[in-house]
Amino acid sequence: MNCLHLCNDLLGSKVHLNLYHQLHRIGLQQSIFFASRREHKGLNEVKSKNPDLKILTNKVPINKFHRIFFRSKIEFLYGHLIQQISPKDYDIIHATTLFSDGALAFKLNQEYGIPYVVAIRATDIDLFMKYRFDLFPLCLQIIRNAKKIIFIAESLHIKLKMKSFYTFLKSQLDQKSVAIYNGIDEQWLQNRNFENTLNNPIKVLFVGNLVYRKHPLELINAVKILHQSGLKINLTLVGKKGDQLTQILQEINKYPGLICYRGEIKSLCEMKAVYRCHDIFALPSEGETFGLVYLEALSQGLPILLCANQGIDGIIDNFPGVRIAKPTPLNISQGLERIILDYPTYDFCSLDMDEFYWSNVAKKYKALFEANTKQEINQ
Repeated sequence: MNCLHLCNDLLGSKVHLNLYHQLHRIGLQQSIFFASRREHKGLNEVKSKNPDLKILTNKVPINKFHRIFFRSKIEFLYGHLIQQISPKDYDIIHATTLFSDGALAFKLNQEYGIPYVVAIRATDIDLFMKYRFDLFPLCLQIIRNAKKIIFIAESLHIKLKMKSFYTFLKSQLDQKSVAIYNGIDEQWLQNRNFENTLNNPIKVLFVGNLVYRKHPLELINAVKILHQSGLKINLTLVGKKGDQLTQILQEINKYPGLICYRGEIKSLCEMKAVYRCHDIFALPSEGETFGLVYLEALSQGLPILLCANQGIDGIIDNFPGVRIAKPTPLNISQGLERIILDYPTYDFCSLDMDEFYWSNVAKKYKALFEANTKQEINQ
């Protein structure tokens, strides 16, 4: 079986390469095509670090014009892809997003009859379905012609059901939907921490890009509320720079003992130590496809705070921590107070995380591909 992965965000998230490596280890023949933007400085490094993977991309990067004219972008990418592959060599296509990758998979399906499965991610729901109504007919075609629709998280399925146009998709999604969750690095799962006690002061941890949709400033204001109420507490932020950094640095200057920014930490060993010296993990993010950091935190014995119907909400029943309705400072502060109150009751020993081994995730994908290849369909 030969699979063509269409992965628009290959360089933006480590989850894709983790999956492809595991699929390679269990014998799947595969090629990966992604859309190169500008020069994508990390492209050569990615290829050199992944010699076992066949990685393809457009030789001329897409530009700002293509962000507006979606159909022109698909035609552009299709032309570059066809120059590098023999489409009839592939038994199945795996599109990692509904719109950007799904549109390309749909075109290949129409031209060459290759079956495809397609995943729905947060950008599909929160960006394309919200702002690109002109692409809705194309969205329907992609879903109708797909063999299976993959949901990376249950929260995405719930969010989609809340859309006004869901009735147009319901019958197709009811027939075709499957849930296959992302995995995390096995080092987190093989080195779990099952015990944790509250520090004094209580240490809250945020891990993520410092961008608006992850609401780091709201979290800072929540911690300030608790601090002003007399609770001994502090906050550590870890992650890449983003549009909130300037304001965050201003808050740190005002409250140097209350808030600390560590920057980005790439070392897994160092990051594990950071988790273990904190008490609570709080990421009140919106528009989160999955959120690997929630699982990392749980693996190291930290209860988590997240927004309802975001990230891993709905994947783990009765997870240690709380979900909040909206990421307001008041809601976040009340959520943190509840975690502190319930802290002695959290049981990490009974938390089953085996399904998040990438080896187990890869087996599910391979089985899905095998059940929907040209050979299986023709039998």
